[in-house]
Amino acid sequence: MAYYIRFLKLPKISTVDHSRAADYSRFLVKALITITSDLGESIFDGDLPLWVSLVAAKGNDTTALANRDVFWKRGMRCLSIEMDPRHVSMVTWSARMVVTAHRKAVPDALSSETLPVFVSAWSDSFALDATQGDSQWVVRRFEPTEGRVLEIREDIGESIARHIWDGGIALAACLSSTMLQPLHRKHLESLKPLLHLDQPEALNVIELGSGCGLVGIALASVRPKCRILLTDLPDAMTILEYNVVQSQPASGSKIEHMVLDWDDRLPTSITEKRYGLIVVSECTYNENSIPALVRTLSALAAESPSVLVVVATKVRHFREAMFFDLMSDVGFIEIEQMSIPLPRPPKENNEQTPETVDVHVFRAAQAPDQPDGRPGICG
Repeated sequence: MAYYIRFLKLPKISTVDHSRAADYSRFLVKALITITSDLGESIFDGDLPLWVSLVAAKGNDTTALANRDVFWKRGMRCLSIEMDPRHVSMVTWSARMVVTAHRKAVPDALSSETLPVFVSAWSDSFALDATQGDSQWVVRRFEPTEGRVLEIREDIGESIARHIWDGGIALAACLSSTMLQPLHRKHLESLKPLLHLDQPEALNVIELGSGCGLVGIALASVRPKCRILLTDLPDAMTILEYNVVQSQPASGSKIEHMVLDWDDRLPTSITEKRYGLIVVSECTYNENSIPALVRTLSALAAESPSVLVVVATKVRHFREAMFFDLMSDVGFIEIEQMSIPLPRPPKENNEQTPETVDVHVFRAAQAPDQPDGRPGICG
């Protein structure tokens, strides 16, 4: 499985000698981390060298101000980090802490061939001002294509609605790879007409259960002329709105967000549009919400009969099979499926069956075709 480096306590300034608080050689930067699975249900039980950097907090500048090695040992549940950046002597000092399994502070690669084994943690910026350090977010930085970096905030608390899940990373990587390497045999053939980057047509996309927004933001960041609507319940809106505002969509692309409860009727602002693609990632874990999810997908397909539905799930219990039964009952046909193996640390037990994220593509049973045989793009 993939593991996530997490801040249990975000970086803060600890003054060694209060009488010399302005002396930059007399303070420490302290943080507390752990390494867990995506939902925090298991802690990494192995040895791992880590690289900690303090980097400049000015736009895209990631110049290292200080670095050090730390070591995560088998059996640990948390690891305390202290840094003494004594050579830093700027009058106004602001930085971010990066904890990574790489040897430098770089974004994690995001492609279906190179999913990160350990997802790096970037803090928000902090400074000597003691009133700072109250952020509740950790930042993940991904690079779906060279030179284009996604910066996605997630909650450091226990809200799974505001966390990045394995399925989200895998689907974002799969869609990005399908766009950037369309001839690769491992990518989804049914989505290539929608996602190709060679003279792309305008594409309307809606994502259900967006959470932090990684999948939709990744799609709109790589695919030009993509108009995507990210939806979720109110609990996710604050972090989703922040990530949308900070995003950098590709040329002609636009990202919007709104509250959507699957138990409610679709609002007019959604039904008046025609969608070419519906994206769903890691939304089948709660069997109580599956019927409402399928009803929402059916209602969307009734308004956009040629729409394709791509669903990614890391199966966590057998009751998720209900989703596929209900999809068949309402007339969806699965036209393609692929499994993306999740990476494992090199010394993890290789005798165990590797975990996968399964990606499924559906269409409505009566979906019309374009004259060239492709599904409709958008209306």
